[in-house]
Amino acid sequence: MAEKTVYGTPAYVTGVMRSGLRNCLTSMVGSVFTPDQMNRAINLAIAAAWPTIKQTKQDTSLTLVAGTYTYTPAATDITDQGIAQIHVTQAGEAPVLLRRWTAHRATSLSWVISFPSDTVGAYGGSGLVCLYHTPYPRLDEDGSATDLVFAYIVHYAAAILAIEAQQDADHFNVEGYRQTAGQWMQLAQQVLKQNATPALPVYAGAMKQ
Repeated sequence: MAEKTVYGTPAYVTGVMRSGLRNCLTSMVGSVFTPDQMNRAINLAIAAAWPTIKQTKQDTSLTLVAGTYTYTPAATDITDQGIAQIHVTQAGEAPVLLRRWTAHRATSLSWVISFPSDTVGAYGGSGLVCLYHTPYPRLDEDGSATDLVFAYIVHYAAAILAIEAQQDADHFNVEGYRQTAGQWMQLAQQVLKQNATPALPVYAGAMKQ
């Protein structure tokens, strides 16, 4: 496999998150939102989590080849944050964390990594693990799921709906939503900060090149 997500928490499908959102809104009289409205608010929450909370992915499509110093990973979702870490893997040995390399965006979908000649010479024939961060993807249908923090999504989405409800006095308790919108957003931001994605760890026992 050339690309996969390497960290995550239990995933929640869209329907489960809508149920949590309804529970958050039950204290409000007339809190009637359509599934489409709730789905849109959930996706706004997911988008707003970046770059505080992010997925960590790995690309394993590359192998160092003697005499070749530039490489293009297969992954097409590497963001402008670029590649965070590169490890070289050798059978029966601890992964080696490489320090001397450069990377730049070649096209909108690709990056190019360059290594010095002594690194290629020392590890020719070895596979590379390129670690990088990406935003959590939006949810497109009821069966899709995310492992982004549940409490953050629910409170952020509730705040969005509460803000929108204040513009529709004919159908919503405007004053009630005015009081709770800020509270829910504050809770969402607290959860977001508490669950910020840490710096990428170094593999246990990894050497440095």
